[in-house]
Amino acid sequence: DLKGYIISYGTESEVYSASIDIANNSSGWSGGCGPVYDPFKPECCEYTLKVLEEGRTYFLAAKAYDEDGNESTYSEELSHTTANPDHTITASAGVKGIISPTGSVTVSHGSSRTFTISAGANYHVQNVLVDGVSVGAVTSYTFTNVTQNHTIQASFAINTHTITATVGANGNISPSGNVTVNHGSSRTFTISAGANYHVQ
Repeated sequence: DLKGYIISYGTESEVYSASIDIANNSSGWSGGCGPVYDPFKPECCEYTLKVLEEGRTYFLAAKAYDEDGNESTYSEELSHTTANPDHTITASAGVKGIISPTGSVTVSHGSSRTFTISAGANYHVQNVLVDGVSVGAVTSYTFTNVTQNHTIQASFAINTHTITATVGANGNISPSGNVTVNHGSSRTFTISAGANYHVQ
């Protein structure tokens, strides 16, 4: 009497690297098949292989076996290509700038996606991190041949200007030299003369 089926599969035609005895492996049973496998029960005639890798082509064939362990020859071989998954690129930007697109961006397996980074008025791109690693202060970044999830984060900084402060002999200016000042901010300089001198 028929007892069950063995599904054999592999990535080469007629070369099967693995097999599953579906009567003894309930993980792929459809709803209603069980608690004991019955090969004549309609609900037990559908089985899902959950061990196949995504994005690969598999070749499958089945054998039936009886209560005495006698096996049939292989059935006609079938081929099946599993779907490639979509991936998510999570894009975020700090204050005073934007990244486009932003948020959770779905990307098809193996495809590419470009992100544009823009700073607000009087700000500039300070750094861009891709998967936590700096790629510099770029204004555009393209993920190519995407095969996994990624992250991209942009940060921004205010523009700065330089005030060069110098002083002649017998006096002092503080601070002196090249002084960096944020855009739109203020900076005070103190000028003092040496003994017996005055600011001219």
